Amino acid sequence: MKGLAAAMALVPYRVLAQAPPLFGPGSLVNETCEGAGFNCSERDETFFAEAIGSVVFALLSFTGLVFTALILYGGYRWMLARGNESEIDKAKDTIRSAIIGLIVTLASYSVWIAISYFI
Repeated sequence: MKGLAAAMALVPYRVLAQAPPLFGPGSLVNETCEGAGFNCSERDETFFAEAIGSVVFALLSFTGLVFTALILYGGYRWMLARGNESEIDKAKDTIRSAIIGLIVTLASYSVWIAISYFI
């Protein structure tokens, strides 16, 4: 029953239609830009920066998801340790490593932002 529900959830993603190109003449971005009445040549100059920003935002979102999963996993291991000190230490190490990884990621992001504003 679970397999059927998962298959039905994935059915909309199996569309084999060809999408219009995102860049260049006749692209989806240019048609939308021209249809809205904007100057599309100015849009092309900032599109690269916006694309990089979208990629960075997606990576940071994924990092937050991984951090949350590791914290939940560490808490789950701690609950199932049942007083076993070695298992509790492994759970604490998992949680500590997740927090350190999040701090390193956010620090590198803040340095990247500072450098991009400086340039």
